[in-house]
Amino acid sequence: MFPIFSNAAVLKHYGMEPHVTVDETIQMVTNMVEGMQTGTAIRWGIIRKRDLTLMGTIGFHNLARRHRRAEIGYEIHPDYWHNG
Repeated sequence: MFPIFSNAAVLKHYGMEPHVTVDETIQMVTNMVEGMQTGTAIRWGIIRKRDLTLMGTIGFHNLARRHRRAEIGYEIHPDYWHNG
């Protein structure tokens, strides 16, 4: 995930600065897992079928089930852009 979240092009419209260290990415993944455990987020990996390469992630954050509302976010590494 670090190659994705350290890429400035990926995060251009994401609302966060690119990660500089792997520890930043580890903390972000930890936060994602905590969000899934508390029910405030859902995240899935986007993989390429033929070799199971992680291309990016997609999911819901700021999930408010009571109000049936969430924000959707995704990011895909540029190596996989423009592939349909």
